[in-house]
Amino acid sequence: MIEGIAPFSSPVLLTDDGSAWVPDAFAAGHYRLLPICKGIEMGWAPVEQISKAIIVFAGGTPMSPTGEIVATALSRDGLSRLIADLQSIDRQWSAM
Repeated sequence: MIEGIAPFSSPVLLTDDGSAWVPDAFAAGHYRLLPICKGIEMGWAPVEQISKAIIVFAGGTPMSPTGEIVATALSRDGLSRLIADLQSIDRQWSAM
């Protein structure tokens, strides 16, 4: 039994140009071609108007940024779930 977030049940298909076909999170059986960033930077700010924190994930590293950016608004509970999911991935990966 997997505790926490499970790995994709479908394969990730790497391309020669550094992209990958990854399973679509919202459409079962579909894939999306996405760039694979080598590294990630993040930042955050509390936003009292919505009682959440804005968390920004930027692809790449300071010496090699890629331009891909995702921003999300998370509640304190959402942040705790994200942390638990990342810890779950770490435990599963360590067990492989």
